[in-house]
Order: sequence, then C-alpha cells, then structure tokens
Amino acid sequence: PVTVAQYRAFLDAPDGWRDARWWEPDLYRDGEGNSYDFGRYGNHPAVYVSWFDAVAFCRWLGHRLRVDVRLADEWEWQQAATGGVSGKVYPWGGEWDAKREPQRANTFESRLGRATAVGMYPAGASLQGALDMAGTVWEWCRNQFDTPEVTESRAGDFGSRALRGGSWRNDRGGARCAERYRGHPRGRDGYVGFR
Repeated sequence: PVTVAQYRAFLDAPDGWRDARWWEPDLYRDGEGNSYDFGRYGNHPAVYVSWFDAVAFCRWLGHRLRVDVRLADEWEWQQAATGGVSGKVYPWGGEWDAKREPQRANTFESRLGRATAVGMYPAGASLQGALDMAGTVWEWCRNQFDTPEVTESRAGDFGSRALRGGSWRNDRGGARCAERYRGHPRGRDGYVGFR
C-alpha cells in the first residue's frame, strides 16, 4: 500500500495535489482534500484518501516517473493476491489458523484496532511476494463495483468503486482474496487506502 510518507510527497510537491491537471477532465476534486489526517506515521498506509485523490496521485507519480502508474483493477488485484491459483482463500493459502494468522494479517482477530506499518506481515505474502493483500486497509481498485468492466472515470461519475483486501476493522472473512466491498469514490475512511 501507498504509505503516508509517499502520499505526503504528493501533498507537499509544488506540482502535486495543488495542481488541478491531475483531476482534469474527469475527476471530482475536493477543495479540502489535502486537509485530512492521512495517518500519523510515515510508514503506515495512507488512509482517508478518496478514490479520486488516489487516481490523481497515480497520475502525478506516473508523470514524475515517466511510466504508466494507476490503480489495479480487481482482476489484477486478484492475480497479485492469489498468484492465479484458483481456490486460494487467503494470499498464503486456504486455511485460517487462529494461532498463526495474527502473524499473517492485521484483521479484527489481531485486536490491534488500527492500521499497522506497511510490510509488517511478511508471513502473509502472496505467491507473487505482494504484502498486505489481506487486512490492514481496504484498497481502492480502478473499476466500478457494479460494472467491473468499467475502469475509467467520466466527469460527474460517482458510481461505487471496488475495494479489496479487508482491513483491521474486519474479521477474517473480509481478508479473503475473493471478498469485495464497495465505496463511494468521494468517501474517506480510516480503514481505506490504496496501492
């Protein structure tokens, strides 16, 4: 997931959040979108980031790096979580062992009640080596929830977007690779981030 420090670079850069071109012509821009508490610690996932702001961050970063950077669509997210192995319930396999899972994912069962630093659960890595695919924060995906084939935004488009991965607020059911959640693209929550 994108960390607070990485997102803060977007907020602070002269050509970052304040530059309207990252939202033009198809994204809603919250005039106070840079005033939220995105997280206290630089190595934690950035939270309270709307889908629109996450897309704008990706555009800015892509411009800076001179490569295409965007949110993953659900199919891509699913591949990263499962390694393409059908029947894989969690990124690490098919079983939830109550004694081992607190070392694999930050879900309600961990009893921490908050997000944790990115990469804190290496035992929960997917076959692809992707970390934090289960628990910690729900992650915005590029596509709409009701029509997953729609991945691009249009002016005035406020259709729900897909979220994947579960969070610290959800039990292990939310951390399943196949679990889907919907979010309003203007929504901001302390248990939602992006990668």
